[in-house]
Amino acid sequence: MANAAYDGNTNILFLASATNTIVATAKLILSGAKSHQVLLIGQFSVDGSSLVNGIVVGTIMVDGNPFLDVQVNNLNGNVGTIVVVSGIVTLPRHPHTFDLVAYTNATGLTVHHRALSVVDLG
Repeated sequence: MANAAYDGNTNILFLASATNTIVATAKLILSGAKSHQVLLIGQFSVDGSSLVNGIVVGTIMVDGNPFLDVQVNNLNGNVGTIVVVSGIVTLPRHPHTFDLVAYTNATGLTVHHRALSVVDLG
């Protein structure tokens, strides 16, 4: 039986400029005596129709520490840009918290259709 966690939402969320905003959170309990490989997949859509040279960064945090990130540059009024962050991390047994975080240097940026999937690969 697979051990997995998911959080997602389609509602619009406004991002504050120069502030990290958590857009999705998942919790997963890893059990047993050994470490586990965990697959992390996070994504969100970005709208910034009035942006000029704006950026957005998507980061997956593991227990409050940044693990993976990706940056999209020069949004220039783009609508519907998809930001995807994914990778595999090895973690000790215990409960863990995973956050998908969005950061922007611009004003008026929104995110929607956001999702974070966490899958224990064993």
